Amino acid sequence: MLRDIEGKDDLITLVDAFYGRVQQDEVLGPIFNNIIQDWDKHLNIMYGFWNSVLFGAEGYKGQAVAKHVAIDQRVRLEQQHYDRWIELWAALVSAHFSGPNAELIQTKAQAMLQLIQFKVDYSRSGKFLA
Repeated sequence: MLRDIEGKDDLITLVDAFYGRVQQDEVLGPIFNNIIQDWDKHLNIMYGFWNSVLFGAEGYKGQAVAKHVAIDQRVRLEQQHYDRWIELWAALVSAHFSGPNAELIQTKAQAMLQLIQFKVDYSRSGKFLA
């Protein structure tokens, strides 16, 4: 039986596995590999992001939504990109963990994805500046 996500070390395992898959993915890989110049830096940011999202830890100072709006201005994000992102995320969470925090991180990822989609779409209308 899989154990639950218990702390930052578990998040590091999850984030590393996820982005390892993303880099090789035929849908997401070309976008991420083109945009991210320093994978170590990106991964450290993602460890902090998910640690703050799941456990309320301090340390993440980024602007996730604004960064995705900016990415969309370089490479148009389509529904297939969002669908693939959440599909890979769900698969990696389920492959490594099970329990309340694993379920919560799935819910939070879905909510974040919906917020990003909304803001990206809204920015395309010219009414939202990141």
